[in-house]
Amino acid sequence: MVLNQSVIGNSMPNEHHLEIKAGCREIIRGRSSNTFVTFTQPLEHKNGHVFLLLEATPECQQAPRVIALLRESVERLGRTVGEQGHLQHRFEQLLQAVNESLKKIIDPTTCPLESMHMALGILRRDAFILSATGSIHLLFLRRTQKQRFRVFDLSHSIRNESGRPDPEKPFRVVLDGDLQPDDVLFVASKDLNQALDVERIHPLLTTLPPA
Repeated sequence: MVLNQSVIGNSMPNEHHLEIKAGCREIIRGRSSNTFVTFTQPLEHKNGHVFLLLEATPECQQAPRVIALLRESVERLGRTVGEQGHLQHRFEQLLQAVNESLKKIIDPTTCPLESMHMALGILRRDAFILSATGSIHLLFLRRTQKQRFRVFDLSHSIRNESGRPDPEKPFRVVLDGDLQPDDVLFVASKDLNQALDVERIHPLLTTLPPA
């Protein structure tokens, strides 16, 4: 998924357009194939989205249960976050509930934690907040005064802060930040490098709007 936030019209310099481009892949069932899901839920007041990206390897036999849990959580949060709601507090409540539910599903024989790669986040007006577990690509790009992009590897930050995967608390680290016009938030599954190498990813992301 790619976020692009850009200014709309010269007559409304303080209003921004929040755009999420999401590439969805059909769920593939079968022991030899991974399961992919991308899902977005608009916020009730039309000022942002809650998003989910999940990739489960065949070792996770409980993938449908995990998907149902996360999708329901995303839908509920999208419906209940109010215009003046405290974004980080509500998101941390969501992660706490998801972690408690995942503890009942994670099992070394039927669904090990290492078989699940997931990202959850909220984009709202001038802020974002997200968390992830497993091998997920999270890149944040910000245009500089020299009309270039500075790239932040958020997935690297999450891995360093969370340490070893913990079945008791799969989502352990929360990252948040402000959004400015032309920012790009790029979220992709762990096999991105097999489809696009770094040399091809960079020009796609730094074209505005992102290709």
